[in-house]
Amino acid sequence: MNKSQLIQFLRENEIWAKRTMGQNFLVKQKILPKIVAAAELTPTDTVVEIGPGLGILTEELAKKAGKVIAIEKDKRLAEALESRITNHELWREKV
Repeated sequence: MNKSQLIQFLRENEIWAKRTMGQNFLVKQKILPKIVAAAELTPTDTVVEIGPGLGILTEELAKKAGKVIAIEKDKRLAEALESRITNHELWREKV
């Protein structure tokens, strides 16, 4: 998802970043492979991602790790994430 797609998705779903929750959305696509490579993931790894937002990083992690557990406390973002990430766990709760 590039920056313009992200903005469009947020507008269509009436989602905005809540500063009180420290929310930020990753928009620089070039950084994703660097983050995933730094994690040195294998198909046997389980990743726990706190605050996955819309799942932009989550999608990339899921390509490398055997299992991704995403924990999102913002209901709006969790619902959006559920529609995009279907083969990994999503927890909607405060941790």
